[in-house]
Amino acid sequence: MARPANLKLKDLVTKGYLPPELIPPFNTFSLGQNLDSLKNLRGLHLNTNPKKISKLVTHSIPKISLQRRTLGVPNPYNQIQLMECIVNNWKDIRNLTAKSKYSLTKPLVKKDLHRAINRKHDFADIFSKIPIISTGYRYGLKTDISRFFSTIYTHSIPWAIHGKAFSKKNQKVTDGFGNLLDTRVRDTQDKQTLGLPIGPDTSYIISEILGSAIDCEIYSELNANGIRYTDDFYFFFNSLSEAEEALTKIQKILKHFELEINPEKTEIYSVPEPLESNWVSELRTHHIYNENPYKQKTLLISFFSKAFNYSKQYPNNSVLKYALARIKEEEIHKENWNLCQAFILNSMISETNVLSEATDIFMIYKKREYKLDKQAIKKTLDNLICFHSKLNHGYELSWALWIAKNLDIKISNTAANELSKVEDSIVALTALDLREAGLISKLKTDEWEKLLTEENLYEEHWLFAYEAVKKGWLKPDSDYLKSDGFFSILNKNDVQFYDNTLLSEAPLPKRNEKSVISNAFISY
Repeated sequence: MARPANLKLKDLVTKGYLPPELIPPFNTFSLGQNLDSLKNLRGLHLNTNPKKISKLVTHSIPKISLQRRTLGVPNPYNQIQLMECIVNNWKDIRNLTAKSKYSLTKPLVKKDLHRAINRKHDFADIFSKIPIISTGYRYGLKTDISRFFSTIYTHSIPWAIHGKAFSKKNQKVTDGFGNLLDTRVRDTQDKQTLGLPIGPDTSYIISEILGSAIDCEIYSELNANGIRYTDDFYFFFNSLSEAEEALTKIQKILKHFELEINPEKTEIYSVPEPLESNWVSELRTHHIYNENPYKQKTLLISFFSKAFNYSKQYPNNSVLKYALARIKEEEIHKENWNLCQAFILNSMISETNVLSEATDIFMIYKKREYKLDKQAIKKTLDNLICFHSKLNHGYELSWALWIAKNLDIKISNTAANELSKVEDSIVALTALDLREAGLISKLKTDEWEKLLTEENLYEEHWLFAYEAVKKGWLKPDSDYLKSDGFFSILNKNDVQFYDNTLLSEAPLPKRNEKSVISNAFISY
């Protein structure tokens, strides 16, 4: 058996820092390259070297239907300390998570993968595991933890690592690495004890520490067959009464960690149960490519008719995102591209979490030298910007701007005016980049310029306060990047969090070598 790979700080900083949902120019590559320059500034011993705390940059992304999720980008001053704590205790963390008999999401370190930490199994593996482990049982119980990441009590981290009784008696930072981990997490979020930022790999690792501790208690109480994927649980029993009793015990165990089940996603059902919705099967098997352009046109109309219909029937599933993932792997004839593009643009308005998929498709067909209808795309982007600016929806705005930059489309003055009112560091930096590129003419920056202070380097707009000044996109009243001990070193070493030289690249899919479209696109 291969020896488990060690987790390296550079990899965690470079590949596990930012949420994957951000547009591509946001990265921490140069931060990872300059870790040696920051060693003397990390407060590794809080008792003798107390340091600052900071706040998260927040970024709103669509979830399902009208629901949204808030991503968090921690300040590097405290996040690097948290990451170092995890790396220094990685062997113990790996041993803790290995104890789970249910987890499909044990952390995996492997070279040449996109993220620093990866789940051992893909989401789609649930559907192949359930038929096997449910064999011989009559009833299934499925449930998940209500608002898992946002309700994690940071003091429960040492409980999961050392036990609740021990942790309550030994609360000093030096009493086991669980207390230090708890402290480091709270330092990244203004000492708040409730919740973990969604996006960084550190949060995934900590959630898996808690999940594994919960698994061990459930196994001790139930000795049941089952699986867990992050916070989704599936268990199997011989009688209805056993399943009902198990649910009561699971609720009690979660309460022990200050967590609760999600009643809307809790169900006891008869085995077997359908593993995927009809819409998934239909969209997966629907033929799109045909050598005859006219026949392909008919297939496209049929495919998107089904997709649009199913998106209304299943508003809590990412139907259109799945549909565009399929389109991305197909070859559309030039004669049908204008129609396909219209379907894509309509999808962008209807289900905004398709924007990253739409970007890839546009770049693929730009590379194929198809004629993109930039007027239609511009109309759609302006619509998205004007609508979502009023709601401060960061994901939609940043991706709309990113598409505009990649396709060299100028944003209207009306849309630029609405953008100027948005309070989102990711959006503001992207908008300034487009202004620099000549794609936004009239961008009002008065409100954003108020954020350019030394104090804001550790507040919720730290990313903007650093990057907008470093890039020279806005001029502060004082040269505060030179006066702050930590950020002055970042600036001196040319650390950047936004690479304005990047453009999206989407590799051309090859006929007969199509990627498998994963069920991970689906939100259940």
